[in-house]
Amino acid sequence: TDRAILYFKTESLSRGRYTLPRTRIWTTFPFGIFYSWAWLKLDQSVLVYPMPHSFLQHLESQGQQQGEQSSSRKGDDDFAGIRRYQETDSPNRIAWKALAHSGELLAKEFHGTTDNNIWLNYELLTQLEPEERLSQLCQWVLDCERDHLPYGLCLPGSTVDIDLGERHKKRCLELLALFEVRQ
Repeated sequence: TDRAILYFKTESLSRGRYTLPRTRIWTTFPFGIFYSWAWLKLDQSVLVYPMPHSFLQHLESQGQQQGEQSSSRKGDDDFAGIRRYQETDSPNRIAWKALAHSGELLAKEFHGTTDNNIWLNYELLTQLEPEERLSQLCQWVLDCERDHLPYGLCLPGSTVDIDLGERHKKRCLELLALFEVRQ
């Protein structure tokens, strides 16, 4: 996979993009008599997301609800087709007949309409400090994904339309990580 866990002893990182530092690796294996070392330089960067934290209890009361117009979204009303299975899909959505026929893991997709689109809006969180706002929005993004609630994100200068899924979550978290707070 493309995931790695890194531990930094020297300092805790704030959110944003960081290039990995030159690191010394060493060993005294197997007897502890000899000390062997090398410098490791990785041409990689890491993205540090805001620390998710719930400062406010209710998502619906703080996220902007737009009920004036209905929009098509994933739901349980009408069968819309079959698509590739994603990690965030419910096991109940697996298209078992298609799996037996093709051998490929597919999911059923349904469309419905809703009047309650959840907009996670930075500007509406006026009672929080800027970094607290980003932490709260990060927590709400994770909560919406966990609960399979379609959501959109509004930050000053950028907007992500309402959607759901791993790619959407990563896009929102990346915007939160790279957002420049204006004082």
